[in-house]
Amino acid sequence: MSHGMLNSIGIKDPGIERRILPRYSFSYLTFKLLHHGEQVKAMTFEVNDVSVEGLSLETKFFDLQNFRTTDFIHGVLNWAGERIDVKANIQWIKQGRFGIRFVPNKNLHERIRELTSIKLLTHKLKFLHQESEKMTLPKGLCYWIQSEGPLEFFAWKTSPKEVIHRLQIIYWQNYLEWEKGQGWSTGMLQDRHHYGAAGPMDSSECVVLFDSALDQKKLKTMKDILTHFPEGAFEKSDQEFLLRKLMLSF
Repeated sequence: MSHGMLNSIGIKDPGIERRILPRYSFSYLTFKLLHHGEQVKAMTFEVNDVSVEGLSLETKFFDLQNFRTTDFIHGVLNWAGERIDVKANIQWIKQGRFGIRFVPNKNLHERIRELTSIKLLTHKLKFLHQESEKMTLPKGLCYWIQSEGPLEFFAWKTSPKEVIHRLQIIYWQNYLEWEKGQGWSTGMLQDRHHYGAAGPMDSSECVVLFDSALDQKKLKTMKDILTHFPEGAFEKSDQEFLLRKLMLSF
């Protein structure tokens, strides 16, 4: 069964679908490379994605031809006013972007989980849908909210006066979607590819493996996220609508 056609691309594998979503670079999250293998470096990269296992990094200024998968790197992640020491190995390289996996470090994993707690993530939010004068938003996108970390919220309307007809939420690798007439779906992000564009905004293709049955834990997490959003994040009628849809799912 298709989970809706808006900004989606169906593929043949059972339970797996793709979604095309707008993307705004985490320019407020940066990674300063200090060592690449045995070489001393001084290069700063933007962070595109963050997880407890690693980072996706991007550069528009440096040549990555000397970078190889499995290479060891050492640097500093600048996040929310903190400097976090990182040791990692390169996992993939593609068109000015590369992904790194952290060298196993319990303290690092715990610190990142602290920084990405729902309470902290919802304390500093960017309301990108309010930046329509600076960038062209996809048609129908009425809410686009991004945190300083692995949390993004998208809501769509056919017109400003209509009710929300589609929601998409990404938290870590968790993916939640609600669509009018189909209800809630939950799943896990399998991959996310970014496509550059002129300016800070680009798009990404998300590959989602949908759960065969609703994951109540993911839905509860979404309810916790919405109730932690600051007052005024949504129009009152929209917030009531969102919470009502979540409550009906339990």
